[in-house]
Amino acid sequence: MRKLWLCLSTGLLLLGSLKAEYYPPIFDFGIGVGYRHDNYKMQMKAFKRNPVTNFGTPSKELWRWVWREIEMIESSAVLRYTTCLNYYFRLNADWARIHNGEGHVDGFARLPCDKEFHVQSSPCSDSSFDTVKYKHFSRISNKSNRGCAMDFSGAVGYQFRSNGRRVIITPLVGFSYHHQRLQFHHAKQVIDAFDPFPVLGKIPDLHVTYKPRWYGPFIGCDIEAQVDIPCVLMFLTIEYHWKQYRTTGSWNFADAFIHDFNQHSHGNGTIISGGVSYKLQCNMWLTVFGTWRNFYTDHGNFKTTHRRNRLLFPDQTFGTFPFFNKDRDKDLNGFQWNSWVAGLGFDYRY
Repeated sequence: MRKLWLCLSTGLLLLGSLKAEYYPPIFDFGIGVGYRHDNYKMQMKAFKRNPVTNFGTPSKELWRWVWREIEMIESSAVLRYTTCLNYYFRLNADWARIHNGEGHVDGFARLPCDKEFHVQSSPCSDSSFDTVKYKHFSRISNKSNRGCAMDFSGAVGYQFRSNGRRVIITPLVGFSYHHQRLQFHHAKQVIDAFDPFPVLGKIPDLHVTYKPRWYGPFIGCDIEAQVDIPCVLMFLTIEYHWKQYRTTGSWNFADAFIHDFNQHSHGNGTIISGGVSYKLQCNMWLTVFGTWRNFYTDHGNFKTTHRRNRLLFPDQTFGTFPFFNKDRDKDLNGFQWNSWVAGLGFDYRY
């Protein structure tokens, strides 16, 4: 009889411990606003246009487009739901408007090794596209204070909990989409080694747009740790992305010089975000958060989709514009994007 009571007591204790591990579904919705800072760099190369320039034989061109110190105000939202069986769902979205920034477009020309401005210490090889082997013949600086950026992602995972749910680790798989709309305005020619008599100064009526898109799957992990006194929740997210890269661009000078193009490539990226939430009352939390992104592409393809040149001197006066013939080889050397965000938000959890 004593053994029977012992077995029943042990069974009740085990049943109680299983109930203690059961948690009701959790819903979490948060909104935030923050300061965002982005940098972008794109390089593409092509065979030299004809006729020849005043500084060498037709060879190859390398063009570098840079957007620097792009400042934005970002609005964001996140939705999380955890079932009673520990299955986890997450949706993220943010939109940012560009308020300030600058950029420049640089042109470099590949030249024979015997040219006087060639750096003798570097080899003259077509396998490398280091700018030290090129003549820097053009720079157009500009303002980049218009445009926007947006990011969307969804993920699913399973939560592993420990220590009375004070620490939660959630492996994730998901899909994300990122889109930027970048522009150039108030352009100014700073370097002109293309023309016999350099044409410098402001370039009125020049409008440039560049719209990169990234989409693809990712894997990651959400980590949460809770402290009871004070009631603080710390969280960290790490993601690694595989991306398809697509973009459309347009270089338009007064509707007389138009160059529209497409680019596509493959890329990878990393996103790390984290922060601290402090419980205000009931289900309301005040959150301080930050996000860091770093994406890059491999070599890709570049295609001219539309071209028009009705300038009075199309080959000389505006030779500092990036302009490629449709029947010449060209490609995308790569695109790089890095970004960080710091912000403040409110979460509602129940």
